Amino acid sequence: MIAAFDCDECHAFEADELRPDVIALRECDGNIQWIVSEMKLTMRERAGRQAAAGLAKLGDHPLYAAQLDSAQVVFVVKRRRKSDRIIMRAIGTIREGRWIVNPLLLDSGSTHRCSTANA
Repeated sequence: MIAAFDCDECHAFEADELRPDVIALRECDGNIQWIVSEMKLTMRERAGRQAAAGLAKLGDHPLYAAQLDSAQVVFVVKRRRKSDRIIMRAIGTIREGRWIVNPLLLDSGSTHRCSTANA
């Protein structure tokens, strides 16, 4: 991980604006990419909208000014449920600005290794 920004503290979002929990930069296979993360106790469809709000800031806000070719959305949940797959299908591919991203769903405490990210 190169840097991580707590989106509740970063001042890139207005008080009433949807936002993800964390926007980070990491090096993956020799390339730098954005990671937009939303953490939930249980998965919710709203997480997709929160992630999209984060993607919208990438490259357009001074805090996230780096013009990178790769972004990944990661949803981290503490309690997995059978309905998570249904929710992930409902969220589907997130299209926001120039980004088209297939989000990942991870269990809390798991490791997220480099993978092909979408641009």
